Amino acid sequence: FFSGTASSKNIMIDGFEFFGTTFSFFRSEGIAVKNCDFLYPSFSKRVLGSLAAPQPTRFTDCIDSTLYNCDFRYIDGPALYYKWAENTVIDNNYFYMVDYGCLAEGYSLNGNSIKGVVYRRNTLEIAGASEGCRIGNDQTTSAIVEYNYHTRCGSQQTDGSSVQFTPSSVSNSVGRFNWFIDNERYSYRWDGDPGGHHGQFHRNVSRCPKKTAFRLKGDHHQIHNNTSIYASGDMNISIDKGGNPNSVSRNNAADKFATWP
Repeated sequence: FFSGTASSKNIMIDGFEFFGTTFSFFRSEGIAVKNCDFLYPSFSKRVLGSLAAPQPTRFTDCIDSTLYNCDFRYIDGPALYYKWAENTVIDNNYFYMVDYGCLAEGYSLNGNSIKGVVYRRNTLEIAGASEGCRIGNDQTTSAIVEYNYHTRCGSQQTDGSSVQFTPSSVSNSVGRFNWFIDNERYSYRWDGDPGGHHGQFHRNVSRCPKKTAFRLKGDHHQIHNNTSIYASGDMNISIDKGGNPNSVSRNNAADKFATWP
């Protein structure tokens, strides 16, 4: 890592160009990374005989961190990893050619045990892992996913989604105004058995010829004004195994509705 710091406070990294390196923050507060370009920030060491997964750009046990207006290109492994983070903002970033070797745990951007995350106005273009942006684990609350553009994601693995929620992370989450174009996996999924509850999902668009657009499990959801284009890109508001008996689905358009409440 170019910068690997612990117990830091009120640090801003602004306008840097990173080549072949990145940063890691641990138990830090008030970290802002803005207007930076990252070229080959994480890469495997296979040429050196190591099969270990590359180390991604990382925020661990951090409070009030912001990643804004940054450019990440050519990452052999995941682009971002957040764990035990609180009040995280990931806003207006571009991620290109991520994990095309699928060397990590099946995600491009991983939010693991995060509270109060905002994932907004980001572009994820060409990613191999089955899960694009993963928001999960039982500490995740009040996630907002809005105004993002994901295209050509999930090309090398199966059983995943361009935006993926674990069951406990769905509660009080909001997914709105997102666009999903030509992805190989689901566009947006609330996963689990049983699923999560009290999620809001509205005004999202999917145009993905090869896979179901939306797979929404759980109950007590508000699902409205979403659009799915292509016969294979159906809207699946799951009622199998007794899901969604109290959810409300209105004003959605799709070539196919698999199930709905």
